[in-house]
Amino acid sequence: MEILDPESAAEQGRSRRDRMGSRFSKRFHRITHTLSNFQLPRFQLPRIPWPSWRPDFSVVTDHLPTLSDEYKPGWAIIARLVGLVVIISLVYVLIVSEVVPMGGGFGTPFNPEWVRQYGLQSVQGSLIEKNLEYITSYDHMGGTEGSYVLGQWIEGKFKDAHMDTYTHDEYHVYMNFPKQGGRRVAIVEPQNMVWEAKLEEPSVFNPPKAQTPAFHGLSASGNVTGPLIYVNYCDSNDFKTLSDKGIAVAGAIALCRSYGTLPDLGMKIKAAQDAKVAGVLVLARWQMETRRECTAWLGSADKHDHG
Repeated sequence: MEILDPESAAEQGRSRRDRMGSRFSKRFHRITHTLSNFQLPRFQLPRIPWPSWRPDFSVVTDHLPTLSDEYKPGWAIIARLVGLVVIISLVYVLIVSEVVPMGGGFGTPFNPEWVRQYGLQSVQGSLIEKNLEYITSYDHMGGTEGSYVLGQWIEGKFKDAHMDTYTHDEYHVYMNFPKQGGRRVAIVEPQNMVWEAKLEEPSVFNPPKAQTPAFHGLSASGNVTGPLIYVNYCDSNDFKTLSDKGIAVAGAIALCRSYGTLPDLGMKIKAAQDAKVAGVLVLARWQMETRRECTAWLGSADKHDHG
């Protein structure tokens, strides 16, 4: 019976592994040697001659102003500028790609879907009705203390809603206000046709309370008296038609209809001013009944030489 020595067995295992490693290295060396001897076919590319002339900018560079070393930017400044350009470009890309949405304060519109969702979740119809009832519960004519108080109240509501785009500006303008006894539209002669317009409307409040008297906000204070002449739509062509018929309108009060060939009220007044008319009365609601009454009324006035 043969006894196997553990040390001799370990030595035999190492010698076996060494022989296998030597064989593998010889084979790998043989493969790499074969690949190194393998050569691909070579192609000779035609050579393109480059021009030997090179542009000479010395004429330009010699006349350029030069900076002293004191004012030449260093590498630190150049690196900062490059970093600043990179940051600005990154912010621009984020904004344009809508990764970072901006508000209307930067000139870009809000996303319509965001506005719709905010309106559905935040806006209350009952609160709108309540605020509208409060605003219309008292007079707030422009230029008065009530108008200023109303502006402050609305500004406070904007602040409560955390709005960031609201302003309260002041403007100095010329304005007129109604006064008792200073508002009248009437026919003063002939005596058999004396008539005065009813300017006040019945109170809409119950119980009734004081309200702003009706007046023409664009008229200057004063008394204008003259013959009343119907001028259709107060167009320049209407004044020309009257002039061609020998009807003088200078110093008269023109009675005209709204809209028509000259819808803008300011242009009607301008045409009457060019015709040297003293005043203008515009009928906002021109119905057939009004037209018949006015025609008969003017016809009667013509008989008394007050047309």
